[in-house]
Amino acid sequence: MAAKTMRHSTSPLLKEIGAMCHRPCWVATACSAWLFFGLASTDAADWLTEGGNNARSFATADALPVAMKEQWRVQAPAIPRLAWSSAEGRTIEGIPLAHRIRFDDAFRTVIAGGRVYFGSTVDHGVHCYELATGRRLWTCFTGGPVRLSPTVFEDRVYFGSDDGRAYCVEAATGNVIWQRQIAPRDEWLLARGELISKWPVRTGVMIHQGVAYLGAGIFPHEDVYLFGLDPATGRPVWREDNISAQDAGRNDLSPQGYLLAEENRLFVPSGGSLPAVFDIGDRKLLHKRTHSWRGAAGVVGGTRALLSDGQLYTVGEHHILGMDQQTGDIGYGWFDGRLLATQADAAYILTGSRVARLDRAAYTENSRRRRKLETDIVTVARDARSKQGEEAEALKTKVRGFQQELKDIAEIGVVWSTSTTDDGALLAAGNAIVVGGQGRVAAYSKDDGSEVWSTAIDGTVRGLAVADGHLLASTDLGAIVCFGDANTPATSSTTDAPGVTAGANDVLRAAASEILSRTGVKAGYCLVVGAEEGRLAEELARHSELKIYCVEP
Repeated sequence: MAAKTMRHSTSPLLKEIGAMCHRPCWVATACSAWLFFGLASTDAADWLTEGGNNARSFATADALPVAMKEQWRVQAPAIPRLAWSSAEGRTIEGIPLAHRIRFDDAFRTVIAGGRVYFGSTVDHGVHCYELATGRRLWTCFTGGPVRLSPTVFEDRVYFGSDDGRAYCVEAATGNVIWQRQIAPRDEWLLARGELISKWPVRTGVMIHQGVAYLGAGIFPHEDVYLFGLDPATGRPVWREDNISAQDAGRNDLSPQGYLLAEENRLFVPSGGSLPAVFDIGDRKLLHKRTHSWRGAAGVVGGTRALLSDGQLYTVGEHHILGMDQQTGDIGYGWFDGRLLATQADAAYILTGSRVARLDRAAYTENSRRRRKLETDIVTVARDARSKQGEEAEALKTKVRGFQQELKDIAEIGVVWSTSTTDDGALLAAGNAIVVGGQGRVAAYSKDDGSEVWSTAIDGTVRGLAVADGHLLASTDLGAIVCFGDANTPATSSTTDAPGVTAGANDVLRAAASEILSRTGVKAGYCLVVGAEEGRLAEELARHSELKIYCVEP
């Protein structure tokens, strides 16, 4: 099936050529690494959005086959391009920092109707592949990086782009049904080597109660927007477009990360800070808290969050904090770790040193006691330093008692725990816990935590999706690897994203050579006005390190 190339209807086409070719080549290949685990289920469920649902619980009842092998993989021509640089490795006041804005460090997938969909920061497109074979079905290009995975709803695919637009396309063909520019103005800027809208859509598009919600803009003082669109037409039915003017311009909301929703509440991740929560019906901000990292909250905030137990669990650098959904108050519970998945009454955590299954109610109750003990240890130890003699010794004895109690209760609520350094991705399937890390992906028994299989994989696994008896792993090197039933023959195919036909004629090749020679410029930016078929631009890209943009009047 021919790929779909999209053009803006309200502004000239602005299309990135890339550093090495007009449209990069995506390669899909097959492999035969055998994997074994667990009982399989004949029931199949789709993975329609990141995390499997709008609570981002990263859980599914869909089970994986008894024996699996790698069916196919798709490899991007370049690694994902992150929107923000990382603070990882830095230390402030003795606390090591981690990267909290990493929604675009892999091409995360969704699965529906036997098809796989994902967006790309490399070629600015959304791609569709056949789940069973890895055959490319279509590609829809946008005017900027697509940083978050799409959402599938009623045979349509919804996504946002750094070009400041939201899109709805046919799930089967990629034909554009509608597109909408979110901000009132079409202004652009350079950001980390990319030409993007001043108001990029970096929340994805979430369908909740029949409305398509999204956010646009990243700079609070340049205005940010939250919209609810009619999924059928793209017509606005809900909006918050005066956020940046609230609180005398002090509202710091920067909508970035996958939106969440429960009942009448909309949760908007805000880059490295805590999420904002809106009442959809009343169209008002419920809260956007700023808990001090030196206090009981700890270092929290980032683009990943999860809804459960009436709490907004926000993922921090060292632990996961429960905040009351309605008020933002803390105190319900603290989870160790960097990743969390919830399923029924269980929670699963990935800490960088272990993967564990928790009795969620018992663990959260115990976490409150542990947190109090940790606070008391700090407070009493500080007091002891200002005392002398018997009074100081009494306080030190009290600290040792707190420390011993903390050790004694550490594992209350932990059903099982298995050591692993993996901390890239976590998903609870119907019959196994799947974990991604550096150089591997593994599965653990839900009953006792025993590792039931693992396999090597290049890069670090950052995204996982399960549907229809298949497991998809997305890596930070731009690969998507599909594992399926070992009894199903693997298929081998190579597919190219559409673009300029290779092999421009000698005249254009000579023209490109002369342009580069006369200007002496072989790196930086190049603007081609009137690219026609793009062959001159392609030759310039092939023989330089220029980032080339073409504008079609």
